[in-house]
Amino acid sequence: MTLSHAIEETPNIIDNALSKLNSAIKTKIQQAQAGAGFEQVEKEMHAAFVEAEQLVLGEILKQYDINSPFVILDEKEYRQVLRCEQTYTSAVGQIRVERSLYRAQNETQSICPLELKAGIVESFWSPAAAKQALFVVSQLTPYEAA
Repeated sequence: MTLSHAIEETPNIIDNALSKLNSAIKTKIQQAQAGAGFEQVEKEMHAAFVEAEQLVLGEILKQYDINSPFVILDEKEYRQVLRCEQTYTSAVGQIRVERSLYRAQNETQSICPLELKAGIVESFWSPAAAKQALFVVSQLTPYEAA
């Protein structure tokens, strides 16, 4: 599958996420040195890593998007019909990104290059999250999983 499009520059979201994570690490070390309970420090540190990972993965996922008036997929031209945010579930939680939808003339089915290129499953799951969900479903009864 080949797609043609222009590449856009990305903002410093990753730098900001890493800076915020670095600050959280320093704060948690100081709290531990001051005698804070490890359970709370561990919980807050985990949350800081998850938040940073979600921001970084969101920024990386955006790189799979195409924002142009049209794309060509398998020698067929598709016109951009919508550009909006979509929430995807990743292995570390939800990621919200802006993406484009395209439709060929006289067709009702739209395509999302971001989803095609990134391997998004059922317009919702990242590949890793889909594997995790499949594992849980295969190992637990619906009652146990709830």
